[in-house]
Amino acid sequence: MARILHLSDLHLHGDREDELIADNKQKAVPASAQASAGDRMRSTLEALARAVIEDELGLDCIVISGDIVDRDDPKGFVRLPEILAPLVPDVVPPERVVVVPGNHDVLRGAPPSSPERYEDFVQLREHGYITPLLEGIDPLEQTDGTAAQTTTLTAVDESYIIVAINSADLCQTDLPIETALESRFDQLQNAGNPAVTELLRAWAERGEVDIAWLGQHQLRHAAQALESASTALGAPLRIAVMHHQLMPVGTVPEIKPYESILNLGETLDWLAMQRIDIALHGHKHVSRPFTLSHRGLTSVEAEQRMLVVSAPSAGQVDNQGSPVARLLTIAPVAPRTAGVTIVDIKPVGPGGTIDIGVLPTAKWFLNDDAERGRIVGATAQDVHERIVSLPTPHNAAALPLVCVVIDGKSALSIPPLYPDLPSTESDPQAWFDRTIGWWQSPRAGRGASFNHGQRITAYGSIDPDLQTGHTNQLKEAARALADDADTSRAVAILVEPSADFSGEKRLFPAFVLVQFQVRAGLVHVTAYFRKQEMPHWWPINVGELAHLQARLIDDLVARGKHYDAGSITTITAHPAFGRGTPRVQIPDLDRRADKPIRLLELIMPLYGVGDAKKAQQAWSVALSDWAPTEKAPADGDPVPVFGIGQLIEALREARVIGRNTNDHGELEEQLESLLMICERYLKATDEDRATARPLWLAAVPGRLDRIGEVVDRILGLTPN
Repeated sequence: MARILHLSDLHLHGDREDELIADNKQKAVPASAQASAGDRMRSTLEALARAVIEDELGLDCIVISGDIVDRDDPKGFVRLPEILAPLVPDVVPPERVVVVPGNHDVLRGAPPSSPERYEDFVQLREHGYITPLLEGIDPLEQTDGTAAQTTTLTAVDESYIIVAINSADLCQTDLPIETALESRFDQLQNAGNPAVTELLRAWAERGEVDIAWLGQHQLRHAAQALESASTALGAPLRIAVMHHQLMPVGTVPEIKPYESILNLGETLDWLAMQRIDIALHGHKHVSRPFTLSHRGLTSVEAEQRMLVVSAPSAGQVDNQGSPVARLLTIAPVAPRTAGVTIVDIKPVGPGGTIDIGVLPTAKWFLNDDAERGRIVGATAQDVHERIVSLPTPHNAAALPLVCVVIDGKSALSIPPLYPDLPSTESDPQAWFDRTIGWWQSPRAGRGASFNHGQRITAYGSIDPDLQTGHTNQLKEAARALADDADTSRAVAILVEPSADFSGEKRLFPAFVLVQFQVRAGLVHVTAYFRKQEMPHWWPINVGELAHLQARLIDDLVARGKHYDAGSITTITAHPAFGRGTPRVQIPDLDRRADKPIRLLELIMPLYGVGDAKKAQQAWSVALSDWAPTEKAPADGDPVPVFGIGQLIEALREARVIGRNTNDHGELEEQLESLLMICERYLKATDEDRATARPLWLAAVPGRLDRIGEVVDRILGLTPN
């Protein structure tokens, strides 16, 4: 777990008497005997350091979101290392401390983007701290176009990346003198009239402005820094730290000009386009986390949901328990969706203790879009990451659940968090491709009542070789789009009434309909599922949709129409969350039975023809890849009754090949018994399935073991 200590608004003074906590109505107690805000910060961090070390929790970094000093007091900057000393460098190295300037940290009246504006703040870099780009101090870019100043920090476990941003370049500045007054200003200053002097003083005060602003160079540099770090790391959680607030954090108004970020629309757009997940800020002295969703004003596709954490003021500690800091904990796996834990660190006096384990904890989920019925991600991997880490998956999803993958092609790659991969699979991507390939094959095979490919490209097929009576709906969709790019008729349906409503107990398609649309040169796909198991089945289904999208684009190219792949949207009426190992392919035995020559690979070595060792391995796969597990598979138990039946028939026909032993006879008997057990289980109604499955689970493994033993004896081999 990566832990971030968030401090803000320390408001350190050069003279500690200026920050005494006591309400000194009389100067009866010497200042040296009283506690200051700085003392209380220090004692709290001492207690935190002891807790972190004793409990071996670890602290990844410290983030300070501005106003280190009060009213640009240069001596306050000197005190910061002293305040942090309980943690830095013994617990946190100084190069893992991120500090951004606040409006109190810049020289009052200094011109924007000038060296004198940051002449005191910049000295913090001498301690090794990371700061944002400082306009007027740092070159805005190198000659090769790369970012100039290091402004990012990555987690030790690479779960996050922090980018430091300066929002104070226009703070504490003076408005320019009006043109009409400029020519007479010197005359007025030297007038020698007390009334004029007082009027000029009041006029100058009104010209002092405190503007929060994220400049163009600042935003460009931060974007470059994020891109560079993210390319190296993959897709870490993105955290932006600045001083000023993004939204109101309380109901008490601050009545002043420029109360919030002046270019707030541009700032929010930038945060959305940069896919910022967490924004840390201070300034308002209000302790409040909240979620913020923003759809881009300049690009509607730049939609982002982020956690905004407004920090309390560490410099306003008192005996009423106002927090000094916050501790954020980020999970190393699926950081966007596993939740961010936030703990308030209350002040303690000298020698005090902090027990982090018992402090009130708030957990914030960045992926609670599912509660509103919508999950949007740049890639299929992003969407799946949000799906698998829902806190209470069986209740969390609204109906229907809409999942939007902006980059449809990304669905062709297996998500890194795909759960419960078969233990026999050494190449997850190959397994993923093979599974999609089977479900999109134009021929389901005799071991399955249907697959999606046959329903889409051979709809209404009445013979297994697809020679007659079928419609290729994918080609018809391509034809419709080639004729009219704006058509809404490019659809394919997978429910076949004559088969699915026949009254027979058989599988019914969960994947019901798919539609293809062209917008702005991109082919977008929308699919409807009556029910969908999300962690295991959704990646397979959306991979199928990407496969169909690519095939349709190829067909359109052949018709002289050139488009690129767009988004994929799935609409799931009944989202489900299975927990067993998925069996998204037809069992090996059924697939062998569909091509009888492959059954011979099992049978011929039993009569001395072929490689016995390879046959033993083939039998092992045929018996084990559908073997029952304690937890029911996410998509139902695969029961290869077709394959077992065909294997029995093939064994009977093979009797003429050579000498049949008692073991050959026992093999047939065991398989017949296994077939009877499996048929009984499949005939159980949904109401009886809860009772029937434990009986089936108890009977099948022993039968499979016995069959394996008989096969080994016939082959003359010891068991694997």
